[in-house]
Amino acid sequence: RSVKPPIFSVFGDIGLAIGEHFEKYVPYAVQMMQGASEICAQMDTSDEELMEYGNQLKCSIFEAYSGILQGFKDSKPEVMLPYAQHLLQFIELVLRDVNRYSLSLSLSLSLIYMCVCVLTRNVWSFWFII
Repeated sequence: RSVKPPIFSVFGDIGLAIGEHFEKYVPYAVQMMQGASEICAQMDTSDEELMEYGNQLKCSIFEAYSGILQGFKDSKPEVMLPYAQHLLQFIELVLRDVNRYSLSLSLSLSLIYMCVCVLTRNVWSFWFII
């Protein structure tokens, strides 16, 4: 629990604010989000407090991806294509979790929609990555 969930939301806020200039930070931010999502996948479901932390972490990761995707929407949507597979795996992890927040469900669905909207120019490349 050394990583506080709001830090990931900040990645999204910065990505949204600086747009295409966030490109050089994407590998680092996504690597941290991938690590956090792996922690989410291994959470002990019997510990109520740990489950609360995991759900907050998942929501923050969704907010980060959303902000970053929106930041690239008008300039360089292809920057996120290499990370599409992980993003979809994370969404699948959340959707399979019976203990998820309803907010996690709505955030995952909105992120799927955002992926389709943002990556429209490269939609065929996106589907071949999956």
